[in-house]
Amino acid sequence: MICWDNESIQLAQSWIPRETVLFASEIRINYDSFRNSMVATVVSKTIFTTNPVETIKDVYTVRQIKERALQSTDKNNPVYGIAFAFVTKMNIDSTIDKIVRNRCSQCHYPVSDLSKGCTYTFCTETSADLKSVFTTLDLQVDISDHTGTLSGNLSGVAAEDTLSCTVDGFFNLTENQKTSLKWNFLLERCKIYLKAAIASNSRNGLRVTILSCKAADPNEAAKHTKASMG
Repeated sequence: MICWDNESIQLAQSWIPRETVLFASEIRINYDSFRNSMVATVVSKTIFTTNPVETIKDVYTVRQIKERALQSTDKNNPVYGIAFAFVTKMNIDSTIDKIVRNRCSQCHYPVSDLSKGCTYTFCTETSADLKSVFTTLDLQVDISDHTGTLSGNLSGVAAEDTLSCTVDGFFNLTENQKTSLKWNFLLERCKIYLKAAIASNSRNGLRVTILSCKAADPNEAAKHTKASMG
């Protein structure tokens, strides 16, 4: 990433590699021929949010998340919130090809055929060279409370953090170990941080991304559940 002002440079000096999570809006992405890769450039409108999950405070029921997200007319203005809900589905024991994805190291677009490499138009236009790929977990998870059910995606670092298992480690798990790992979450009440945005190509009109999923503190969960039920 390239930074053109002192304030952004000073902010970047506080970031810890592989620990600090960043959410950046209004950032310019261009191909840099010198670096032979895509480069993010800070502009005057760029806004950084450090460790965005920590800034999410609002607690919603599943129904409230659906309603708020569907009321929005801008897919670039998602709803961020916390849900105290049960994990009712997690496809961790599906076949590897359904839960492990190859992604382009340059643009992070899914790569379905390793021999062809990335086929994302913008990426291929910047360079015709075959791009390297990396693997990432990509789980489908349903969460439910007394108001309904949401289907979401749990992937990348969030998936590894939730499962306490890297992609490489996941390949070494036996089927019994996968099932055991799944039941650590299934039908357990969890504190779930998520992002929901409208998506016309989605089955229910929403794209839900799970940012964090951990076992909920019983007292905290009970307090918010009681409040949501009036």
